[in-house]
Amino acid sequence: MIAWASKAVGARASRGAIVAVMVVTAIGVVSLVVAPQVARRDVFAHVVDPNLYTTTATSYLSTDELILLRRLNESVPADAVVVGNPSTGMAFGYALSGRNVIPRTWAPPTGEAYDVLWTSLRDVAENPAVCPALDAFGARYVLDFGPGEEYPGRWLMPGFDDLGDRPGFALVDREGAATLWRVTACD
Repeated sequence: MIAWASKAVGARASRGAIVAVMVVTAIGVVSLVVAPQVARRDVFAHVVDPNLYTTTATSYLSTDELILLRRLNESVPADAVVVGNPSTGMAFGYALSGRNVIPRTWAPPTGEAYDVLWTSLRDVAENPAVCPALDAFGARYVLDFGPGEEYPGRWLMPGFDDLGDRPGFALVDREGAATLWRVTACD
């Protein structure tokens, strides 16, 4: 090893310089191996708070939302399209009822039409851009399950919230705080 190091730094390098290079190299290698272990010592010691990632039966859907979504196939026509906030449990509507819900995941669709809906759907009676945005999806129904989860990363979509006192909507179904509305302003 010393012979290799002396070739690397040149024949005139002192033995002390070679040892110094080797020590610095060793420290670098050790830090690459030890530093991640120290940074994640709670993981390696099995002391991560298990409640941090705990899920319950209502982590993704409240009981009211579940009941309402199971009735969705009785509440809307088979060819209906239902929109809502993906931070709520509304995306489970397709799996629980077979009805077309948009979005079907926790990621909202991209594009101007959905942007209009999530910002302004509740103002459908006053905002002329909302009906064409609904037409882009073929939607006339909306699920209002409130603002959605309260964790970082949720989608804040005020257009899908608090529809009960807004003109242009007719209540179709309710289960507790979970509601299904038909948009009447675009008829």
